[in-house]
Amino acid sequence: MDQSSDKEFGSALGSTSRSQRLAFVDALRGWAILGVIAAHTVLWFPPSSEVTQAIAISGGHGVQLFFVISSFTLLLSLSVKSTTEARPILSYFIRRFFRIAPMFYVFVGIYVLLPDARTFWVGRSTELSDIFLGLIFINGWHPLSINSVVPGGWSIAVEMGFYLLLPIWFRYVKSFSTAFSVTLLCVIVGMGVSWLIRIPFLGAMPDQVVKDFSYFWLPAQLSVFGTGGLLFLIWNRQEISRSKLTFKYKTEDINRDKIIGALPPLICGLYLLAALPIGGGYRFLPQQFLYAIAFFLIAYSLASYAFRPFVNPVTCFIGQVSYSAYFFHFPIIWLFSTLQIMGGYESSGSTLGFLVAIVVITSFTLIFSTLSYFLVERPFIAIGGRIVSLLGRMSKQKNGVH
Repeated sequence: MDQSSDKEFGSALGSTSRSQRLAFVDALRGWAILGVIAAHTVLWFPPSSEVTQAIAISGGHGVQLFFVISSFTLLLSLSVKSTTEARPILSYFIRRFFRIAPMFYVFVGIYVLLPDARTFWVGRSTELSDIFLGLIFINGWHPLSINSVVPGGWSIAVEMGFYLLLPIWFRYVKSFSTAFSVTLLCVIVGMGVSWLIRIPFLGAMPDQVVKDFSYFWLPAQLSVFGTGGLLFLIWNRQEISRSKLTFKYKTEDINRDKIIGALPPLICGLYLLAALPIGGGYRFLPQQFLYAIAFFLIAYSLASYAFRPFVNPVTCFIGQVSYSAYFFHFPIIWLFSTLQIMGGYESSGSTLGFLVAIVVITSFTLIFSTLSYFLVERPFIAIGGRIVSLLGRMSKQKNGVH
């Protein structure tokens, strides 16, 4: 859900600018947050059309798109930093903390001061233990804490948990076949342990809370991150091939070949994405992994050729502020519904009312998110970068390098 890693490796990918090579990353984040906003808006402003409602609800899987892109960009960043920094893993953890934690802590403070908002998850007031677990990002390992304090906080806990595992993947998973096997293993193990984890909690807490927990927690989402790892390996392989082909063919030929190669996975990914919410149940594979496959195909396509309807200045900008937007859209939806600012659309059951709500809520979300991006996110990203630079200078001095 973050953008800072893009800038870290932009200059190391060759002569083509970052805006050309990695604009698809920001654009996909933009589409991801738009889907998440739609999924939560539809709960308060339900449309009359069942198809519209099903598609909007499926937008909640934009979180899986965030996970896929996060895995891809962080592995790409590590591949660059491992050759340029003395302590790349330590620097990686420092950057991750200052990228993710500050905005999350801001909203922990906000929701702690709002007693009514602290009962949204399990109907009980958030306890100090929930707040403590959230602050150290291990709230994702207990049903009562995983999504308490901050709405949507489960995804932050899962992402932070994955950050601990990413260096292991980077160190040992080097081939596509290995990555595919590990991802498939994550699917199988994730399904098994997510079913078993329900047993000790059933009867002790609401069944829906236990069910949601078994879907939210890290083991159930690891296969999604694995698809991002597959995308990274394919990207690296194509970058090598592209650098060789550049000197053999005209640019026009390369672009035509890119379009021809990018269309089939884009069509397949979009078809799967459209079919999943309408097609019903998921019998053999977990739904989060099926959505990850769709996002993998779309991301692979857009990485090959940035089709303008999907990758453009608007979607890229939304992607840049998507992390703040993830936090802001929850209270904005709640305020618009509670204060009936939308003139009763929340109870009208109108598809038009839902569409109006989407536009208005997204607009206000982007306004506040842009402000927080410049006032909170970027300053703390800069602090993390300065700490990493300081550690680099200290390491050089220790080794006698001037």
